[in-house]
Amino acid sequence: MTIAYTLAQLAALAPDAARFEALKALVQWVQLQDADISALSGGGTPAFGGPLDRRYYIADSASSSTTYTGVAASAPSASDSIETGQFFIFVPATTNSGAATLNLATVDAAVSFKKFSSGSKVELSAGDLTAGSPVVIVFDGTDWVVITLGGGEVAYTEVTEEFDLTATESDMEYTATGDEEITVTFTNEADATAATVDFYIDDGTTDLQFGDAVDVPMNDGFKLGTMVFKAGASISAAQASGNVKMSINIKRYATGTYKTAISEVKAIPLTTITTVATLGADGGEMTLLLGNIHTADIKGYWEAGGVVFSSAYQIVGVNNFLQAAGFYVEGSGAVRAYNRTSANKLTAFASGWGN
Repeated sequence: MTIAYTLAQLAALAPDAARFEALKALVQWVQLQDADISALSGGGTPAFGGPLDRRYYIADSASSSTTYTGVAASAPSASDSIETGQFFIFVPATTNSGAATLNLATVDAAVSFKKFSSGSKVELSAGDLTAGSPVVIVFDGTDWVVITLGGGEVAYTEVTEEFDLTATESDMEYTATGDEEITVTFTNEADATAATVDFYIDDGTTDLQFGDAVDVPMNDGFKLGTMVFKAGASISAAQASGNVKMSINIKRYATGTYKTAISEVKAIPLTTITTVATLGADGGEMTLLLGNIHTADIKGYWEAGGVVFSSAYQIVGVNNFLQAAGFYVEGSGAVRAYNRTSANKLTAFASGWGN
């Protein structure tokens, strides 16, 4: 026999119907939640904003960049275990500095975050989790696999430095104080006077010249593509002729809070392909400079990740430079340069953010 009651009928049962007291209390709770039992059992919607709506949301309650903690709306107990296939939306309070874990206060405490790169599950890189930016995580039976990475921009300070160049290069130098992204512009504000500039790049270990009396067009100028300087790297310049100004736009990150800063300078010997920089497992976007400090043209090329960047030798003009900006190098790829023409007269600078 089937007996059907409405919620109102169940709530109105006589007080002496003791066998219904427990059921009545439950019904009253459901009514307070503005839910309906028949709708819920059929897949209906519970009260808006209730715990069921938020059970897959975890806000980080730690201040660590490596060890995260948090509890879902349906809080687990110490005896609960994370099941394979469980997923959550996680909001970190702090940008990660590298490999990291999440503790949900279960028997599976401090489970590692991982991501997939080139078909393999690997540790997170710095900046994969961004403070305040939600990511989707799935438990695969061993680790929290992060499905979305770096959903927001890492905070940085943006400033501009300006220099009126003199003939003395050592007087006009900018040195990075941390991991920085810089754009350098040389300008000639004269409308009838030619101007030229020399410029040098130092990766903190090696200081090499990249431009020798490079022409700065009248009422115009030229810009070096966006480069990455790690702490201690520098650029300096001297006015070879005319009236040249150098301005540098800088995005300054706290060291280790974004990705890995790459800035490497090398002198490229004759007929030797030379590694300038090697990237990490996830690769990165690079800007490259080839400088010619020879009195004749130099032929050479870039090679990135085993692929020659140009189909033929490129010519770097007399006392000039060649630039390639904004191309991606695959994981664990090496950036290399080749010099065909003149010993120790071709300089190379590789910069970018490696993952």
